[in-house]
Amino acid sequence: MSRLAQSPRVSPRVSPHESPRTLLRFSAADALFLAFILVSYPLAMAMPEAWGLENGVIENTQVVALLCGGVAAFLVWARTAARRSARWARARHPSGSSSLRAS
Repeated sequence: MSRLAQSPRVSPRVSPHESPRTLLRFSAADALFLAFILVSYPLAMAMPEAWGLENGVIENTQVVALLCGGVAAFLVWARTAARRSARWARARHPSGSSSLRAS
């Protein structure tokens, strides 16, 4: 018999020491997302039709949100790259190289 056939069957979602009720916990972000979903459909019925057209309010708002996310991602990347570069320089020249000092 293979090892898989001999291993006991354990549910991957609930550990034996954890209550199934812990799977139903909501964070504040989950509650906010659920509220947004529940409010979005009635709100869509009340919005003017012109907002949904090409280059309308909704599309321009999406563009602004995507640009903000792109800028934030770039800033995180740049900060990480700068830290890696500084770490590499410290590892390469731990006490300061004589070639970097003025003679």
